[in-house]
Amino acid sequence: SGFRSRANLSWHITEDDLLYYTWSQGFRAGGFNRGESSHTVPGTAQVFTIPTQFSPDTLVNNEIGFKTQWFDKRYEINGAVYREDWTNIQVELFLPLDFSNLSFVVNGPSYRVQGAELQFIARPIHGLTLTGGASWNSSNQLGVVYLNDTTGQPITSVRAFGDPGVPLAQSPPQQFNGRVRYDFDVGDYKAFWQVGGVHNAHSLSSI
Repeated sequence: SGFRSRANLSWHITEDDLLYYTWSQGFRAGGFNRGESSHTVPGTAQVFTIPTQFSPDTLVNNEIGFKTQWFDKRYEINGAVYREDWTNIQVELFLPLDFSNLSFVVNGPSYRVQGAELQFIARPIHGLTLTGGASWNSSNQLGVVYLNDTTGQPITSVRAFGDPGVPLAQSPPQQFNGRVRYDFDVGDYKAFWQVGGVHNAHSLSSI
């Protein structure tokens, strides 16, 4: 229950130049695990119960950006900087040494993501299109989060999540892409050739 909101303020500086600010909220719905089961943590007297359900996670985004067109709209450059606060993220865990050989989902730590992105589109001559983009992201876990036992005490011997400052999984700090495409006619047919490339920096497979 409840609602999420979005607000946007745009300023057309000129006919071809736009500056904007966006504040928005998002969420992923909660869900259910396969079933509730209790497990004694190896080497301790603590008991962990796999929860029957997990709650929604939420995100708040603040973004400032621009969209511009140049030289009779044949060139376009867009960019943005943003900060996102992602709270109580849903994490799928597989901890067979501690609990069971089935994966389950819990609500984990919160993260702050700060980044910037840039995009361009160019059509310098008829049929030729150049496109490209780049993004930079810095994600950091906020605070320390542990699973709790049935009494509500943290289970410090089980490292289910990362340390403060650890980045999000599948979140490379830099990404780049570019493409060159040329469209031309072959008789009554439309043909084209294109070359493209993508670069992703390193990333972690799991938090």
